[in-house]
Amino acid sequence: MPAIGEKAVGRRSGVLACWREVLFWMLLLPAFSALASTAPKRQAAGLLELSGFLLVSISSLGRLRNPGLEFVAWERINWRAAIRCVLWGISTAAGAVLVSKFSRQPIGLTLDWHRAVLIVLLGPVLEEIVCRGYVLTLLLHLAKRTAWPFPRLAAVVAAAVIFAAAHAGNAGITWLQLSCIAAMGCLYGTLRLNYRSTVAAVLTHSTYNLALCLSSWLGM
Repeated sequence: MPAIGEKAVGRRSGVLACWREVLFWMLLLPAFSALASTAPKRQAAGLLELSGFLLVSISSLGRLRNPGLEFVAWERINWRAAIRCVLWGISTAAGAVLVSKFSRQPIGLTLDWHRAVLIVLLGPVLEEIVCRGYVLTLLLHLAKRTAWPFPRLAAVVAAAVIFAAAHAGNAGITWLQLSCIAAMGCLYGTLRLNYRSTVAAVLTHSTYNLALCLSSWLGM
């Protein structure tokens, strides 16, 4: 039977084992809040927090195994997969720009630098962790437990619909934009499952948002 001192050491070591996960959330959420702020000082602080978060998130690839984040699949992908994800992001963004031109509906992205940083670097991480991490994992579990037909496809589509619905409250958003968001959600979910990593979805999502921001800045 372990002694009391050994139990205390075990508890401390268990807490220390979660330091990456704790730091991950402690940097992600404040940086997101700061960059979404309208106060210049908060935005500047957000850049510092963003730098810290990027350092922690990259160094933690394949290491987030403790409370909650084990369901996120924050795993490394090889360089070939990374290139494919970037190409997916660029090509789908080009398609979205064409759809916007033909339908005469604006893409609706802001040109503010801090908002651009938010939607290119932090927004995709948070959204993919939630939608292609927790939500998709839960839906896959339910699909297997309830014997859904085509469980992987059903889970990916359901997560994409939830992803689009989360954007429905955005000011001025249209049904066409929501349809594009849902379609991209299906792509992100497919990549997440194919590469067994949420990082693949984040990379594609970030590239897509970056390409749309560049198209807005260039007046396309």
